[in-house]
Amino acid sequence: MRITIKMKLIALVTLPLLILSYLTYLNINNQYKHLNEIQKIPHLNAYSKTISEVVYSLQKERDLATGYIHTKESYFKTEFEKQTKISKAKELLVYANDFVSPSQQEILNQFHTLVQIRLDIQNSNIDSDKVYKFYSSFIAILLGSIENSDVELENKNIRMLFLATQNIEHYEEFLAQERGYLNIVFNQESIVSSKIENFLNIIYKQNVMYTQIESDLKDSPYLEQFKALKNDKILKNINTYRNTIFKLQNEKFLLSQLQRTIGYGGLVHHFKNYLLRFETRYYDKFMQDYQTLKKITTDYRNNVKGQNEKLEYLNAITKMFDTYHDNINIVKKRIDNAETIHDK
Repeated sequence: MRITIKMKLIALVTLPLLILSYLTYLNINNQYKHLNEIQKIPHLNAYSKTISEVVYSLQKERDLATGYIHTKESYFKTEFEKQTKISKAKELLVYANDFVSPSQQEILNQFHTLVQIRLDIQNSNIDSDKVYKFYSSFIAILLGSIENSDVELENKNIRMLFLATQNIEHYEEFLAQERGYLNIVFNQESIVSSKIENFLNIIYKQNVMYTQIESDLKDSPYLEQFKALKNDKILKNINTYRNTIFKLQNEKFLLSQLQRTIGYGGLVHHFKNYLLRFETRYYDKFMQDYQTLKKITTDYRNNVKGQNEKLEYLNAITKMFDTYHDNINIVKKRIDNAETIHDK
């Protein structure tokens, strides 16, 4: 088939027009997506704000609930009841919000469970671990409902700020969990050894989240402001509280070691056996435990520095096993000299 000049000219004109039309379509489509994205942001922002308010309210409710369960003080119960009323008002905002999250039904189910949890707390019919786990799990679902939304933020800067905001919410929740843990410890003036791992895990999660936020804000003008938080007075106070927790835990550990080294199967036991049997192995075991005790008491003394009452008790204990040490050496000397322990 012979192609005429006219057909060639039409082809030359048509091809650029087709390319131009396609590029125009792509541009319009991208603009539409961008416009659609911008239109969704206010709804997402409003929902995020609502969830943040509910989370903050539930965090306070969680602290008061665990405080009441541990202390049974009327103050905590009264404040808990006040806070539940505030939380219920915030919950209505979730129902009224026109932004639908994929987690909506799960959130509604959790709100229904929360009604019974609150009744159990008021009636002292639930343990603190269950309460703490429920509230923390529910808060995680609420925060996750924002992240799991079907809004696709294609704009890099908007997406970066959105992710950083959500991670800051998580970071704040980990701080709130730590605050609740500190309240329990300071109200009871003790620490449960089995839960120190939970406490350390909370701090680990905070550090991971902090690193993630720094990454999210890498190309943002807000990065330096966020980094400045490390020198904030409040965070420095948090580190002081953490050190107090670690000291309490270390003190409990050292006392446990002290008791085990002195008690049955320990220093006193070896002293008695040496007196009864005159066998060198019991003397050697006593001296080994004595050296262990010297190290434990040194560590304990450093741990409770400035706490005079505890230091007085420690001095009394130290004096006691020093007396044992002096006496076992007197016994050994007499045995080595073929004397009886009753010889003067």
